[in-house]
Amino acid sequence: MRSLTHEQVADVGRCQALLPTEAQFVGKKGYKRKYRADGTYEWRYRYTTNHKGKLTREANEVLEMMRPFSKADTDRHSALEQKKPRVALKSRDGAIQFVEPALADRTARQNGWTHVWRARGNRVERGPDSMLFRCVGGEWEALGVHCLGTPLWGSATVPRRGVQHDPDGRPWRWIAGSWRRVA
Repeated sequence: MRSLTHEQVADVGRCQALLPTEAQFVGKKGYKRKYRADGTYEWRYRYTTNHKGKLTREANEVLEMMRPFSKADTDRHSALEQKKPRVALKSRDGAIQFVEPALADRTARQNGWTHVWRARGNRVERGPDSMLFRCVGGEWEALGVHCLGTPLWGSATVPRRGVQHDPDGRPWRWIAGSWRRVA
């Protein structure tokens, strides 16, 4: 369940105040009231949105009435979205995608994307075999761990046998106590 601050509730109220009122529809074709047993009623306005692929006059009028609300609500939603934390992921074609932190690892795994972040000022990326590599001076350096988007302490180390590939596709192997690039 999502909780709202007083400021957010006030913003929603300001947007709702911009919605068209019943008075703007009274007397128009399609306006109807439905009375309940307790004497209250609800109203509605039915209209045809298009005729042969073109917007009808009524549809244009409703769009015009809704325009202030739509703009205000879009601006309110955009401001809320900008405040949310996001994680940058790089897709296979190099485009940067922004995802919620809780979904970042799963999304990266499912789509074959890599995390984009800097550790101590150096870019870190996941290789195709899931080991992390740090870019130092334009060259990849093996970190020997599996993790991105979470702190490095407590992350699982990569098994020290077999071949791992850096983001450029060059092979690395565990030799004499450290990860070394294989020619």
